[in-house]
Amino acid sequence: MPLENKAQNLPPLKVVAFLDMRPGHRKQTQGIVNALARLTPIALFPVNMGEPAPGSSVGQAFGYFGALLGLPGGVKIGKGHPPLPEKPDLILGAGSRTHFPMLNLRRRRGGRVVTCMTPNPPLASLMDLCCVPAHDEPPAKDNILVTLGPPNTAASHGLHREDRGLIAVGGVDEKTHVWEPRRIMGCVEEVLKKMPGVFWSITTSPRTPPSMEPMLAGLAEIFENAVFFPFRKTAPGWVEEQYAQSCYAWVTADSVSMVYEALSAGCLTGIIPVEWKKPDSRLARSIFLVEHKSIALSFSKWEKNPLSWPQATKLDEAGRCAREILRRFFPERLA
Repeated sequence: MPLENKAQNLPPLKVVAFLDMRPGHRKQTQGIVNALARLTPIALFPVNMGEPAPGSSVGQAFGYFGALLGLPGGVKIGKGHPPLPEKPDLILGAGSRTHFPMLNLRRRRGGRVVTCMTPNPPLASLMDLCCVPAHDEPPAKDNILVTLGPPNTAASHGLHREDRGLIAVGGVDEKTHVWEPRRIMGCVEEVLKKMPGVFWSITTSPRTPPSMEPMLAGLAEIFENAVFFPFRKTAPGWVEEQYAQSCYAWVTADSVSMVYEALSAGCLTGIIPVEWKKPDSRLARSIFLVEHKSIALSFSKWEKNPLSWPQATKLDEAGRCAREILRRFFPERLA
């Protein structure tokens, strides 16, 4: 892919990316890495964190105080990883388990540390930059960049078909919301009825109760404009292909990451509601934000007027994070 500026004449930016086991965290980090690669040459050094080791809380405590006091600390690299650069330019990661290794690597070898979330307050001041979603309500500080939502790997390629759509159904999370299968099914059925000219791919998530699968499959049998693809039977990259092809996406409100992925892919995105246990929670605020800004469409508003879709928004928070990293620390790469 050709670069967007004259940075191709510069040596590659040495990027160490710490990747923990949570898919959302990996997508945040990879999204920024992808965006950086569109702007400047990079040499990527990924570090897979693996599963937490037994007794890791003790190790985290030592790492916490070591990071605060500036004590030396090791970075354990698993088998199969290439050696890390002696002098990295950028150290990037998302997830609390990445914070201590990133800070310790900077102490030993240098580089700028950027995290894709809000660290605990004492650690936040040690980061060179924190890319923090607005729903976390971060304080106004020089090392904090507020984003509309978390960065991700989705991108708009302008290939959307007006006759294609995706319906993504989330699932149970006892801490955040009440899961009401009948209500969800009613919303999905209403979409299939009122948008018959769209061919819908219906899918689930790891949190979707098994009892929902036959219900969704049954709807797909009734409606000729729908096919059901259970999450467990889809291949890696399948949902990204659906984003790229689909003009429309309906996502249950609990699947916040998929909402922002659909928006980043350029889909017209509708929100199937859930009952939040705490209406002022971080996830609820995130959904309210995109509905309030008319970036995404609430189900109740669409039900009153099925033609009330907002214009497609080219949300690119990964690109914004990448440009801010270069602007702050490597401005010559934006020349």
